[in-house]
Amino acid sequence: MPALPLLLSAALSAAPCAPAEVRCSCVPPGPPREALAQAGAVFAGRVVSVGERRGGNPEQPYLEVRFVPGRRWKGAAADTVTVLTPPNSAVCGYAFETGRDYLVYAEGGDALRVFLCSRTAALADAGQDLAALGAPAATRIPVRKEIP
Repeated sequence: MPALPLLLSAALSAAPCAPAEVRCSCVPPGPPREALAQAGAVFAGRVVSVGERRGGNPEQPYLEVRFVPGRRWKGAAADTVTVLTPPNSAVCGYAFETGRDYLVYAEGGDALRVFLCSRTAALADAGQDLAALGAPAATRIPVRKEIP
C-alpha cells in the first residue's frame, strides 16, 4: 500500500495547472500626508477625456486621462493636466470615467502616472483624504472674458 500515496502524489504533480491570473499586486499606500509628500502631483479635478496614448509603446500601453483641476495641493499647475494610467486593473490601471471628479495622487514630474495602488479615489469617496490634506495650495479661478 505505500506505493499508492506515491502514485497519487506523482499523478497530482503531473496534472496541468490552470494559468495564474494576471493581477495587480501592490503595497497599500501610506496615509494622505505621506502620500502627498511622495507624489509628483496631488489635485482634485474632473476628467474631460480618456483615450489611448498617441505614439506610445504598444508593449507598454497607457491611457491618457485629461483633467481640469479645481484644487491643487502639489504640482498640476496647468489649466488641464494629463496623466497616464495602464489600460486595465490587471496591470494596476485606474478606471477613470469622463465627467467624474477625482482626488488624484500622481507619480512623476513631466509625465504624471496614476496607478490603482495609489490613494487616488472618486472625489465623493475621498472625504477622509480631503480632511487630512487640509486647504489646497491653489484653486482654479474661472477666467473672465472681458466684453468690449
